[in-house]
Amino acid sequence: MSAKIQDPLLGSELGRYRITRVIGEGGMGRVYEAVQAESGAVVAIKVIAERFAADASLIERFFA
Repeated sequence: MSAKIQDPLLGSELGRYRITRVIGEGGMGRVYEAVQAESGAVVAIKVIAERFAADASLIERFFA
């Protein structure tokens, strides 16, 4: 994965997690590394691409 990806989610907070970097990308979305604020636990967060977010069948497929 290229370190040069510019993404508005990088550095942002999602709930208790701070998104630190993109670790993967596919046709339907991206996977981010994030750090849990209180514990410092490192997790992966999968985010569907905006262009698919309104299609219920694609959302179901994304999480399958």
